[in-house]
This record gives sequence, structure tokens and C-alpha cells, in this order.
Amino acid sequence: MIILNATKFCIATFLSNLGDVIYSVVIAWYIADVLQSGFLMGAVLFSLGLSRFIAGLLCGPVIDRIGAKLFLWLSDMIRAIIVLVLAILLWDHTISFVILIMVSVLFGAIDAFYWSASESIKPRLVATEYLSRLNSQYFTVVRTTIILGPLIAAWMVESISIEHSLIAISILYVFSTFLILFIDSKNSHLENMNDNNDKTSYFSDLRLGFSF
Repeated sequence: MIILNATKFCIATFLSNLGDVIYSVVIAWYIADVLQSGFLMGAVLFSLGLSRFIAGLLCGPVIDRIGAKLFLWLSDMIRAIIVLVLAILLWDHTISFVILIMVSVLFGAIDAFYWSASESIKPRLVATEYLSRLNSQYFTVVRTTIILGPLIAAWMVESISIEHSLIAISILYVFSTFLILFIDSKNSHLENMNDNNDKTSYFSDLRLGFSF
């Protein structure tokens, strides 16, 4: 069960991160090729990175309280919907500077929740002695998508158009959500983890995180 959990988690991470990398390349390609605006490309990528950074600072205590698995599932599902809506807007030629910025901000914030939840859930998937192995597999998967993502994105844009590329990205996220549903994040080695009745507030946890 532990090995199966780790495998499903790593495959879901591969699909989700591959979607992220391809999305970034496809959007940059669209702005450069269709809108031909270096300023807009910089603004979109900046807003994406900034929202990831800000949300990443704030989301940890929320994830710990509500549950990492739920946030993984929601993050992938919401991104699937966002990318699908973006594809429809591109087909209708109703995309605008404001919409692209708003999508980038939302996408970046959801990204931050996903990656924070990924780090939070790992100790729940395997026992402590297997955690370093899972981390190694996890980062190998992430680095692999960073290498493959731009190559796949370039091929997709040239072969199936930007709109169809966005639909393919949405499908990657959907497959990831499917795998996440079947991850058991309540393994026996952590069955007493939440028995502590000493509850802390969101802001006290946030202050503790900033102090580190």
C-alpha cells in the first residue's frame, strides 16, 4: 500500500507539473506569436510568479488544517477548468490583457497551494525511513517534467494549435485529480498524528512559519 501510494503520488505530480510547464510555454508562445507584445509577456509571467510567491507564504497553515489531499485535488481540478476556459476564450477571440493577468494571478496562487500541499502530504504517504526515497523520486519527476515540458509544448503548438494544446493541458490535470482521489493519506504510521487536542490559530502558525 505504501509503495502504491507513493507511485500514484509521483505519477500525479508528473502529470500536474508537466501541465504547469507546458502551460507556461504555451502562454508565452501565444503572447509572442499572436499578440506580439514583450511587455504583456513580462507582465503575465511576473504576475504568475508574484502570486505564487505571496500565496506560498500564506497557504501552509490553511493546508495543515483542511487537508493536503483535498488541496491537491482542488488545485488540479481548478487549473483544469481555468485552462479549458482560456482555450474557449482564445477560440472566441475574446481574450484581453486584463483577462490574461487575472488568469495568471489565479493560476499562480493555485500553483502555490498545490506545491505546499505536495510537501505537506509526503510524510503521510510513507513511513519516516522511506521519506528520503520518496523525496528523491519526487524531485526526479519534477526535474524530468522541466526538461520534457518545453519540448512537448513546442511540438503541441506547432502540431495541434494553441487552443488544442490548452485542452491537452486540462486533460493532464484531470488525470492527476483522478489519481489523487485514490491516494490514501491516512496510513497507520500516522494514525495518532492528529490526536493532540492542543489547537493553534492560523495566525500563530503563520507567525511560527515566518520565524523559521
